[in-house]
Amino acid sequence: MRNLYFVFILILTFTSCNDYENQFRGQWQLKNIIKNGKDSIPESPFYYSFQDHVFQIKYQSGTAFGRYYKKNDSLCIIFEDSVQRQALFDMKYSGWTDSYKSFYIIKLTNNWLYLRDQYSTLKFHSY
Repeated sequence: MRNLYFVFILILTFTSCNDYENQFRGQWQLKNIIKNGKDSIPESPFYYSFQDHVFQIKYQSGTAFGRYYKKNDSLCIIFEDSVQRQALFDMKYSGWTDSYKSFYIIKLTNNWLYLRDQYSTLKFHSY
């Protein structure tokens, strides 16, 4: 009985740890950006993809891979590889000027993801 209880706690722990992973998983299209109180729509679509702590940003001019993790109420994305970092910086209009960004998670549902960084609010729709 004690072993069964231990297995149950172990499964519950792993399930709850990966709950946010299941919510982020998939591809999200950037719909609009609110910066300085002004709402704008990207000229061409950006796609943010999340799967198993691997992050991908896609734009018409390229693709870059990094990794992501959740810390409290924030989503942290980092590009550690210099080639991927350069691919990110080469993307016109990406808004990325550093290899690390932390976003406050405003809203996360099956269809919508709202993130805020120090400069703007990003609204994504699941793709």
